[in-house]
Amino acid sequence: MAISYRLTSGAALVSLALPILDVLLPPAPLPPQSMQRVGGAAGWDSCTVWLQLDPMYKLIALIWLGAYIVFTLRGLQNRPGPRWLGVAGILALFLWIESDWWRVSAGCVSKRSLGILLSWTGIVTLMFLHHVIQRPCRSEAQPHRTSRLSTVNRAVVQVLFFMPIGWSALNALRGVDREPTPRENAIAAVQHCISWATLALFLIAAALSLALFAVRLRTSMKTAQ
Repeated sequence: MAISYRLTSGAALVSLALPILDVLLPPAPLPPQSMQRVGGAAGWDSCTVWLQLDPMYKLIALIWLGAYIVFTLRGLQNRPGPRWLGVAGILALFLWIESDWWRVSAGCVSKRSLGILLSWTGIVTLMFLHHVIQRPCRSEAQPHRTSRLSTVNRAVVQVLFFMPIGWSALNALRGVDREPTPRENAIAAVQHCISWATLALFLIAAALSLALFAVRLRTSMKTAQ
């Protein structure tokens, strides 16, 4: 028996109340290790240290956010979303949390906030999995004719979405607070190539999208005549 997409998408939409509620409630006490003192004098809060995240980390945040919006809207219409986007959303969401997990390890996040984060992540992940695993309706699964340009553009966009995910997955394998090793230097070199490839794919996708728009505009003008 198929589960309605409205069920999981509605739950993911309602789950937004969890982080909002966490912000509105009085701050929960933090673990004592969140405060560190230097030389026994005035202390400084390590949780306020600003980390300059790589732009690729910011891209994975846009990926899971875009997937969340797409699946929520389509699910409320009881329509499935692209499976590849569901896989990308799951990977991007977990890698995004992994990139900020140092705050949990340093005691910068209260148990209440951590519980809310994990609960919200679980609900959103279930929505993504629902769209990935459950087969769409027969009417949705029927193939429709697309142009070669549209097919190429779709393939480029799909690869483009997974480039930041691959970069972030490699970054999770790198060591922390250690002298660079040959392995880490090799990972950094691959990441550098991925970053430039992502930029190139973005320019290609933009050019293809403009070409598609021009073709559709010309077709609609011929049809109107």
